[in-house]
Amino acid sequence: MRTVETEDLRLMVENGRDFTLINVLSPRQFRQQHIPGSINIPLASETFVQQALDAAGSLNAPVVVYCAGIECDASDKAAEKLEAAGFRNLYVYEGGIEAWEESGLALNALA
Repeated sequence: MRTVETEDLRLMVENGRDFTLINVLSPRQFRQQHIPGSINIPLASETFVQQALDAAGSLNAPVVVYCAGIECDASDKAAEKLEAAGFRNLYVYEGGIEAWEESGLALNALA
């Protein structure tokens, strides 16, 4: 597993690069704020790995996981699960929502 920095992720999102961006927080937290283009697959879900595979389409497809920020370890735990399941093109955005927002980038929220 590798890490991705804010600027690299911003470019991936803005350039429409083909990858799956997964917010691993709870549905409530996802509704409050999330990075544009991301989907919510809570780490706590019993079917987390299968949902990630369904979303990505392949164990070889690029996947980026993120959570709330540096103090949150959910993205690292999610990456460990996915790596153990055989995902081969996996990235962790360790800065999460906190770093995205601190960089002046917009977050989405659901009503």
